[in-house]
Amino acid sequence: MNEFELVDSLISLLPSPAPEVIVPAGIDDCAVLRIKEDFFLVTADSLVEGTHFLESWTEIVPELFYFLGRKLVLVNVSDIVSTGGIPKYGILNVGVKNENSVSQKLEAFFSGISEECKKFGISIIVGDTVSSEKDFFSLTLMGTAKKLMLRNYAKVGDYVGVYGKLGESRAGLEQLLKKEVKFPSLLESFLLPPVGLKIGSKLSEHGVRCCIDISDGLLVSLYLLSKSSKVAISVDSSKIPLCEELVEYCGKKELALEYALVGGEDYSLLLTYPESLKTSVENLGVKTIGEVKEGKGIFLDGKEVRPRGYDAFGGLK
Repeated sequence: MNEFELVDSLISLLPSPAPEVIVPAGIDDCAVLRIKEDFFLVTADSLVEGTHFLESWTEIVPELFYFLGRKLVLVNVSDIVSTGGIPKYGILNVGVKNENSVSQKLEAFFSGISEECKKFGISIIVGDTVSSEKDFFSLTLMGTAKKLMLRNYAKVGDYVGVYGKLGESRAGLEQLLKKEVKFPSLLESFLLPPVGLKIGSKLSEHGVRCCIDISDGLLVSLYLLSKSSKVAISVDSSKIPLCEELVEYCGKKELALEYALVGGEDYSLLLTYPESLKTSVENLGVKTIGEVKEGKGIFLDGKEVRPRGYDAFGGLK
């Protein structure tokens, strides 16, 4: 059972959502409630020691917990942005080991949280701090949107595009694990995913209705979009954007492409749009990489591929 199947089975045990919940848990990047004329968005994400970070990384990045605070905000903002919204309020839960460095660690983490919250105009309104055998940090983020972008809105004939960086976060993570940083820009992509606040609402205002953030790798995001919209998606690998540093790090373009396809933790955007919007969204920085077609599944250079990528429970690797 992979991560998505497990989540679906657990959600089936929960009570039915209230009538105002128009997109319930597990369906999209955010849950969505309709409140009067606006849409109210809710998402949550966590950073857990041993799964998302190692304390030993402080040998390479002394300010690790400061960066973890910033990253926790950014990965949640990514969900709000991909749904077309603006973040507003946060609920923060923290669990840390009771040790001599706990005060210093929390001060660094909260400094990072504060910096990104100020940047995005987010208010932390409530939270909890507890002692734990492992460090963990969890943020629930709420926001609003005038118009929605959802992963089940892809239409046959749409173009498929990406906005942001692909594959660089994986290269950054590998450098941390090897304790050897030769490409600082790739490390920065892992520690501080480059999430843009205004791009989601701009895409929505231009008329884009289908979007998902790329958190588990491009192939997994393509699969989720394809499954939700009940369409096939065909991608041209030569059009997938790869930065020069990633190609240099990997040693060859083919390996850099593999990182872009399955790397994970990019927090870029994957979207679809009709031909009438192609020029306007490309002017915003979107790179067109494929098309939406009739059928099901995802296709790379004409061949069907399975959705390999990051899976918290190992079912997709």
